[in-house]
Amino acid sequence: MIALSWAGTWGVIQVVVGVGFLIFFHELGHFLMARKFGVRVEVFSLGFGPCLVQRTRGETEYRISAIPLGGYVKMAGEGEDGVDPADQGALPNKSVGARFWIFSAGVLANLALALILLPILFRIGVPFIAPSVGSTTPGGAAWRAGVPVGSTIVEINGKEVQGFLELRSAMALASPEGVQLLLRNPDGRLTPLYIRFSDDDISGGIPDPGIRPSLAAGLPLDITPGQPAAMAGLATGDRLVSINGTALDVHNARRLWGVATAHGAPIDVVVERDGRTLATTRVTPEERSVRGDFEVGVGASVALVAAFPDGGSPAEAAGLAVGDEILEAGGRTIMDPLDFRAALMASEGRAVELSVRGADGVGRTIVLAAGEASRTLDTVALGMAASSTRVSATPGAPAEGAGLQDGDEIRQVNGEVVSSWMELREKLRAVAGLNPTMDLLAHRPGREGVFTVTVEPRPPRQLLYGLGLRLDHTIVRKDGMVAAIAQGWRSSLHMLQDAAISLKKVIGREISANNLGGIITIGVVSYGHSRSGLVKLLFFLAILSVHLALLNALPVPILDGGHLVFLLIEKIKGKPLSQRVMGATQMIGLMLLLMLIAFVTYSDFKKWILPSFPF
Repeated sequence: MIALSWAGTWGVIQVVVGVGFLIFFHELGHFLMARKFGVRVEVFSLGFGPCLVQRTRGETEYRISAIPLGGYVKMAGEGEDGVDPADQGALPNKSVGARFWIFSAGVLANLALALILLPILFRIGVPFIAPSVGSTTPGGAAWRAGVPVGSTIVEINGKEVQGFLELRSAMALASPEGVQLLLRNPDGRLTPLYIRFSDDDISGGIPDPGIRPSLAAGLPLDITPGQPAAMAGLATGDRLVSINGTALDVHNARRLWGVATAHGAPIDVVVERDGRTLATTRVTPEERSVRGDFEVGVGASVALVAAFPDGGSPAEAAGLAVGDEILEAGGRTIMDPLDFRAALMASEGRAVELSVRGADGVGRTIVLAAGEASRTLDTVALGMAASSTRVSATPGAPAEGAGLQDGDEIRQVNGEVVSSWMELREKLRAVAGLNPTMDLLAHRPGREGVFTVTVEPRPPRQLLYGLGLRLDHTIVRKDGMVAAIAQGWRSSLHMLQDAAISLKKVIGREISANNLGGIITIGVVSYGHSRSGLVKLLFFLAILSVHLALLNALPVPILDGGHLVFLLIEKIKGKPLSQRVMGATQMIGLMLLLMLIAFVTYSDFKKWILPSFPF
């Protein structure tokens, strides 16, 4: 059973009330507009499901219902046959114009809410993850284009950027060929830069430039209550000084943190609290069973030369080529970019000998001249060697315990030959969990012949430390209400445009429908914003209000937009559609809506729920 702290419980309450209020506000728009045109509202409910409290005032029964996710209004004559033509309070007896305003009032209410809320929030100040470049993925689009680490993204395709998360939405709307950035360099200069995408940069129809946000200065920590870091005495706001004896800064912290926690070993951290350095704290991860593949403990070789930057590289000039797999550098086995970086740094000032295997399988030696190591550090992008069966052995995992080492080449699994990492991975998945042991036939460089290791795969697990590195944040605040209103309205327009273009791209199958999110995603994201403060939660709800307005405006029967289409047809024909036709089309609309809800809920379940289910 999961126990929530009071802060967590309050966050859930905020989310439920906030999301419910948006839907309720939508229905309130319909209610007020119906009253304005003299339509009799029979029921106005806050919430759905079983009625908890009810009270009748005038012609309307007001309810508070059990499920606080929105509300509904029931208007006289709505969806009914045989309405008395003399009943002036019945909806069908109102003019097309009156009904147009009644059915569009929910959409207008959601837009009005955003237009009112956003200026107030921008006057107070809205926190965003700073749109600064903390690192670029070697070989990625931004790395190839030379985006400087430490620069700030000012504009994307001419549109002002407020926070880092806008980068992903901008990529979803961008051309698959590339995107235009305006950057502010660390020295303050503004530099336009065009990033070109390759097929390898695009996933699910959305380009990924390979940019990660900056960590907060001073490396403050976020500590999860009840997990190992909190139990060891660490607190949110502590500043991380070192990990496993290595001093940290914003440039190396993410990399060294990943190395220290990759294998689930206990870590020793030193933190600073209130200006005082505390004694070393050991954090031992908590192990949880999760759904997934049994663990063998071998990883792919990530030592294949994938790209050089547009400006070239000393290693490329020395003869290194895209498609080469780096086996050794300076006598050190190379399995990933961290190994390569460490070998080059250790060899600074001396010539460095690289042992590589070309795409044709032939080995050769390349020599980097003395002094070239530092210039090579960030000019070689390494990727996964998919055609290689060289593996890294995870420390403490079953394969290492059985005697496998980094750089060993696996040739058979239980007597079946494997010739690529993909074949090896699939064979390991198929065998692990079905048998208590597996036999791996391997070859080790520098050793004649082959040898066999017997591995006992272990059940999948999740290792929780309960601490994370806080990202750099910025506050967007406008001085004066006029500027705040202008910013709020501009943001509303951009949100509406972005939502419309995104929906168009999903319908046109330009981006994957898996990028859509349902109520679970809304809840998870809302809860995350609630932990960042009320202003951030309200900002997200304003975004959601705009999206809710757009969704309801779609010309789909059963939605408000569908009703407006019916009214347009009635205006043209001079008489309304029959209840039979409207009922049939609304049933089709309902089925489509239920299918969409089922799809996004299933997608949400796979994304948020299934990965955490134990066996």
